[in-house]
Amino acid sequence: ALPVLARAPPFGRSAQGRKHPPLVVLPAPLEPLVRNFLFAESVLNFGHAQSEEENTKALGALDLRGVEDGDEFQLPKHAFSGKRGMSVEVFHAPHKDMPSVSYGLFRIGKRLKPEYADQQHRIGELMKENPELEVSETYKERTLFYSGDATIELLQARTPDILQYRYVIHECTFLGPPSAELDEYARTRGHTHYAQLHKFICSAPDTIFVLVHWSIRYSREDVTNFFDEQYGGVPRNVVLWI
Repeated sequence: ALPVLARAPPFGRSAQGRKHPPLVVLPAPLEPLVRNFLFAESVLNFGHAQSEEENTKALGALDLRGVEDGDEFQLPKHAFSGKRGMSVEVFHAPHKDMPSVSYGLFRIGKRLKPEYADQQHRIGELMKENPELEVSETYKERTLFYSGDATIELLQARTPDILQYRYVIHECTFLGPPSAELDEYARTRGHTHYAQLHKFICSAPDTIFVLVHWSIRYSREDVTNFFDEQYGGVPRNVVLWI
């Protein structure tokens, strides 16, 4: 799908009516490989040799951004809809030996500093007494986190940050009772099993976990039966995307 989705109209399908190609964010080591792949794919479709300049002239430029752990950047206005000011923070995602990252979407908000929380009725008075007094602070209003392929090490290492998100889309490839053997099985394959996620889910009742990337070995009935038998049903803050 990427060769079509990465192109601007009229050749791409993901940005109809827009002037810009979609922004494709990916691990920095993979950026040149993906760029070469998209060029080669379009040349093969074209049917004979073509330079990169000719390719760009015919299909438009690509907008690929290589990122790494710790990067933060504001999305351009054409990359999303809704209220302005959407930004991305990037997390390293352990996934075997492959370059892999997770993404969090947030906006910068403003709120009253904790030390003034019980003095809201006096804010005007305090600022009149001291016009230079700063009673508010900026913070990250974290909205959506997406893990991609990752082991549980990501959530273990970045718990305070990730559990601030309102919605966490997290992979849940395997099922089974908790055991060291299942932990190792998931780790060597670069994935996560549900028992590893359960304590984090219970500790953050206000965060909605959307569990995705189930192994094809499981049917919908297998998944729902697992939760019924092992946990007495699906936790109230969990959505099973099966």
